[in-house]
Amino acid sequence: MTIIGIDYGRKRLGIAVSDAGHRIATPLTVVERRGAESAIRKVAEEQGATGIVVGLPLRTDGKPGEMADEAAAFAEGLREQTGLSVEMWDERLSTAQAERVMLDADVSRTNRKKNLDKAAARIILQSYLDAQQRR
Repeated sequence: MTIIGIDYGRKRLGIAVSDAGHRIATPLTVVERRGAESAIRKVAEEQGATGIVVGLPLRTDGKPGEMADEAAAFAEGLREQTGLSVEMWDERLSTAQAERVMLDADVSRTNRKKNLDKAAARIILQSYLDAQQRR
């Protein structure tokens, strides 16, 4: 049983998946925002997911903004469509961190752009998994 991680965006969403032991997150794919709920439901079914973690894009001061409200509404829609537990998880700076990792790995600009959202989803999910392991 796995957990799905989502990096929410207005145009695209990154998707990552955990291993069965909920220890390691792996980037999976990127889907367009339009129709994302059904794509995620399909991924959840294929992966045998028991839950979903959606990145909560808080402002740097820690307060929710417009994007946080959108992500929360999206998460509620996922909860209704999938019947799975859906949690929100602080994602501040996950995209910047993903880009830094890819820059350090000397990933080309084209490949960075193509993989950034799913790399950010992996960072969000890994942060969540690490926090669960510490509990």
